[in-house]
Amino acid sequence: MKDLRKSKGRIAYGGKEQFQLPWLHAGLAKELKSNSSQLSKTIEHYHFSTSKIPNNKFASFKKGFKKGLGSRLRLLYYHLVVKNNWNLLAAVFRMSKIPFPETDAKTPFKKIRRKEVFFLQYQPEKTDFKTTKVNLDLRPWTAASHSRYSRGIPEELNERFLKACKANDEDGQGQETERRDQEKLESEIDISLGDTELNDLVIQYLREQDKKTIDWKKEWDDFFYPHFVDGNFNRKESLEKQHRLPTVAATIERKNACWGPFRQFHADCAAHFSGKFRLNHYTWDSDTDFLVPRKDPGSLFGLLGIKNYDQYVCTVLNNAWIFFSEECADLHHTQVVNRGPIKGLGGHGNGYHRLGAAYIIARWEDDEKLQRLREDFPDLLCIRPFKTTEDAKAFLSQWESNYIVPEDEVVRWEKADPDEDDPGLDPTPGKKMEYKSIKETWEFIHRDKNPERANALWRKVVKKNHSLQHKYFSKTECDMAKSYILKWLHRPRS
Repeated sequence: MKDLRKSKGRIAYGGKEQFQLPWLHAGLAKELKSNSSQLSKTIEHYHFSTSKIPNNKFASFKKGFKKGLGSRLRLLYYHLVVKNNWNLLAAVFRMSKIPFPETDAKTPFKKIRRKEVFFLQYQPEKTDFKTTKVNLDLRPWTAASHSRYSRGIPEELNERFLKACKANDEDGQGQETERRDQEKLESEIDISLGDTELNDLVIQYLREQDKKTIDWKKEWDDFFYPHFVDGNFNRKESLEKQHRLPTVAATIERKNACWGPFRQFHADCAAHFSGKFRLNHYTWDSDTDFLVPRKDPGSLFGLLGIKNYDQYVCTVLNNAWIFFSEECADLHHTQVVNRGPIKGLGGHGNGYHRLGAAYIIARWEDDEKLQRLREDFPDLLCIRPFKTTEDAKAFLSQWESNYIVPEDEVVRWEKADPDEDDPGLDPTPGKKMEYKSIKETWEFIHRDKNPERANALWRKVVKKNHSLQHKYFSKTECDMAKSYILKWLHRPRS
């Protein structure tokens, strides 16, 4: 704590690149650890979304994101504790509003916003919840904050960089002195690094070099080390392998894109620590030249008993999670979402007819039978897009992409009952699958119309056409298609 109590102490000093949260809510930790929880999906969507954050630099690096409790906790801490984005948790539970208490009273702390104070002082109804010890690791942001730039070695300079690096590793012994080709020199000067200032510096340095000999150790000390190694967010070992290993080149590209945002994240965290916590927890002692803890009634310790920043963060996260997940349970799934049209149905008012037909055709896996159907019924709109059974399967895949698989969905295999008709599930011989949805209270918009939609193929097309019914789309197959459609319609939309 000594470093943090200095006049210019920052959040990144000493061991405070990491914070030990001693009693984080176990339910919150479980949700952050799960890759399929709604909290994890919402955090990642917000962080990588271009709709939430225009020109988001992270959007193209979602596949490189290391999913896990630590990375998601870091983002949750930033969005909730640092930026006070309470709408993030409201989005997790699909809440139409956040029932914050209305009050005109001033906050008892300096520069801490009223809603953050609400979660610091919040007293949950249930206080016997399970807790777990979790490490909040800010080192990725700290490393970027301590770096002056982030760049790789241009391909035109890679050979020179490796020779200079070798000379430096050998401490000047056996360094090469080479005769330089005038044409090669001119080609090296004619390069573009994207960074105008750095580009000018490279050109000027190359022109100043002796055109007859090269001292690689001197070139390392005067050029490559100060401009490509010292203060670089990318390690020297990575720079040496950049043009040899594609994976290293991809890592450097990602770090270059993340460097600016990571520095901003760290600066925001440091500002929160200094401008809110330290301001309300420490006071300056001119005798000792240190910041000493406050114990007066207007301090965090005197009013709430908060002793350190770890406890401050834990209090806000725990109380916010309990408030949104438990106390606001009546408001869950009350947000009306304009989901827009469902992908993959098509127009002419025959979307669900087409979906049912696609399911039946995909089960055939017989292109010859499909061609006979198209020849017998050339004016049937619902089969027009499907020239092969693979087209029908692709249509179904696009339809299914509209929905998510609920996290608590129960899928259990049991022995089949030979006397029971179980259309639509297409089980393994001798077994059947039981399907159950978790979101019984969160039904699809206009749920009452779903059976009518799912049965559209039989009711509007096949039932009136006996030739189509007996040769291609039987009542049994239409019922199976109906079961398939209903199975997806009662899932939550993605």
